[in-house]
Parts: sequence; C-alpha cells; structure tokens
Amino acid sequence: MKKEIIIYSKGLCRRSVCAPKTLTLQRIEEMVNKKDPTGIDSKWTISDEKFADGSENPHSCELENCRNHYLFEC
Repeated sequence: MKKEIIIYSKGLCRRSVCAPKTLTLQRIEEMVNKKDPTGIDSKWTISDEKFADGSENPHSCELENCRNHYLFEC
C-alpha cells in the first residue's frame, strides 16, 4: 500500500485528497500542507462539510478500499 497522499482535485479554497486509512488526520493535514502550501497565513484543514456531490467527508476511495477521500479547506 502506498503511504503517500494524492491531491486529486484543486479549487481556490478547497482540495480533495486521497490518503491511506492508516494515517491519522493530523498526519494527513501535515502532508497536504507540505505538498501543497496555501501561500497565505491559514493552512489546509479537513472541512466539516460534505463533498459537492453530497458524499460524506471522509468516505472510502472507490478504487482502493484501504484509502479514504478527504475534503480540505483553507
């Protein structure tokens, strides 16, 4: 299993991320901010909102059941 995160969608204030279920939320946030810094004072954090299609945040990856998808905001 890959331990890396994958940022698969980028919006102005949102990011969609695929990450291994074994990683803590804190570790995923650290990795997202290192890989794709916001460039402003606020950092990427996991959103309390659902995805635009109504999916829960997080939810299981459709391709690899050992991974979850997370919605981030800054």
